[in-house]
Amino acid sequence: MLYGKRQSLISPLQSNEFYMYFSNPEMKAMTNHFIQYLQGNADGCYAVGGPKGSGKSTWVEFVINRVQNRSKITPITVNMGNHSGSFIATLTNAMYHSDFRENIDKNSNDVLDNLYNFCFSKMNITTRVGEKGTETGESLNQTRSSLKLLLVAKLFGLEGRGGKEVAVTQQEKEALSIEDSRQVEYNRSFDDEYLLLQFQHLIKYLSQQNHNLVFVLDELDKKDESFIISLFDQYKELLIGSRVKFVMIIGQSTFSKLFGPEKDCLDGYDQYFVDSYYIGLLDWESFILFTSRKLGMTKIEDIKLHYFRTLGLYRTTIIPHKYPEIILESDHSLHIADWIIKIFMDYRIKRIPKIVLDVMKIKIKKWIEHLSIVEKLTSEQTEEFLSRNVPKEYLVYLNQFFVCLKENTNSNKRIITYGYDLVNITDSKLYFFFNHNLIQEHAVKQDVWKVSKYHYLWKNYSNGLLAKEMSDIVELSYREHPRLGENKIVNLINSSRSNLISVLTFSKYGGYCGEIGCAYSCVAVIDEEIGQVAYIVDNFSHSYESTIYWKKVQQELNALKIEPIHLTIENTPLKNSLHIIFKELYNKMQ
Repeated sequence: MLYGKRQSLISPLQSNEFYMYFSNPEMKAMTNHFIQYLQGNADGCYAVGGPKGSGKSTWVEFVINRVQNRSKITPITVNMGNHSGSFIATLTNAMYHSDFRENIDKNSNDVLDNLYNFCFSKMNITTRVGEKGTETGESLNQTRSSLKLLLVAKLFGLEGRGGKEVAVTQQEKEALSIEDSRQVEYNRSFDDEYLLLQFQHLIKYLSQQNHNLVFVLDELDKKDESFIISLFDQYKELLIGSRVKFVMIIGQSTFSKLFGPEKDCLDGYDQYFVDSYYIGLLDWESFILFTSRKLGMTKIEDIKLHYFRTLGLYRTTIIPHKYPEIILESDHSLHIADWIIKIFMDYRIKRIPKIVLDVMKIKIKKWIEHLSIVEKLTSEQTEEFLSRNVPKEYLVYLNQFFVCLKENTNSNKRIITYGYDLVNITDSKLYFFFNHNLIQEHAVKQDVWKVSKYHYLWKNYSNGLLAKEMSDIVELSYREHPRLGENKIVNLINSSRSNLISVLTFSKYGGYCGEIGCAYSCVAVIDEEIGQVAYIVDNFSHSYESTIYWKKVQQELNALKIEPIHLTIENTPLKNSLHIIFKELYNKMQ
């Protein structure tokens, strides 16, 4: 599977892993919209919100990567999760340690050095021990807005950075008279207003040098809305009045209070943002496409169970179940997955704002887990459970959700049913029951693209125009495992028909055993979000026994009515020569 090539399965995708990136039409529209802003002169603040693990940082990184391939921007990622102290010092530290310093002139680097030194002052401290006058030197790096100095015996006069002289106070002079090794703690605060002024001068100069600065304020979802408000209250001129862009990656709750149903909670602060983008849970249809194309999950039963486990949360979705073939579990998970998908696909549920629907999805899963333990809950208990800790602005949508919930539990064939307690006929209350006695059906697994009600997701293949260069080349398997390669390339072509540009097959003569005396390779060119990507399975038939896998690939291509471009090449690794091959094919097609 493609995810197996990643170094860390739970981290945001890196630029060399964007062949894994997936977006539905709604996200593609957001991406194109955001790209236009980043390429233009719409400086100011942008908000990107969503649940933890929904792929906010990955999406921002993906968009910036797309922009960098088209135009000149200077992205600087700032980790705000561990921020404390001066906001300007945090920005300065990110700039000072970023790669863009290699692309700015000496004057800009000198100004940045002075600014960094002012924020993170280096102070020489000499310690006198006893009567002998022995001296040692020590350097302290201070990173707080209130610089905490440890004076032992003698403090040299400190010259302020940025052209300001820092006077030695009476308290310091008294500390100088100390003759033993006792430590004296002293606090000094630097001028934050002066620091802000110098920082504004720096970014203004860089903007005049045609540097399109984009500060990505990541990990703000670890902060609450009060922190965002404090930034605007203290640094509004910088955030909305400078010739730079600030992309704030914030949490779902803060996003809802700024732009969602809870907007009145932070009334007015939304006007400080040029635009906002919500990255939520994947819906069921997008989940099918993502897991089948990117994760190699081919059976609809596996995909349903994975959806119930993850609810479409990107971080957990990208890690399929360790044993996806074991899907018929004793706790009726497949029945639950079927039921919850039916709820989420109801047209009334799909009309609920996405930010509210994501909260409801998480709530309903917790309710199911709770119901499976207690076995029955009254209608009132269910309403109380679902509305607990939910903002009052969500309740009108919660009522719609609750009505749909009751309508989809009125059959005895459901895993969850709704009605009266037939054991106690005097009880007039309505209950939700978890049906532990539902018969577990051990059905044969089905290929997802063969399920008739999902046929609309798999459009017919239409041959496209090959690009001169591929955005990425991904090897699906190695010659030691031809069977894995055959499965992967066939599944990928099957699940990517609507994005398939072309299929190329290769004969490589010279030295391979078997009656045919050659090895075969296959390349599927797919139009991904980052551009055209070539997926390779090299050398199917490096032995006579493995030619069967190559024949299966040919049979699958014939069944899909795909006529590949077939070429004969030298017996060399395909990945090394593919760029040249694509350039030649591109020139012939012009």
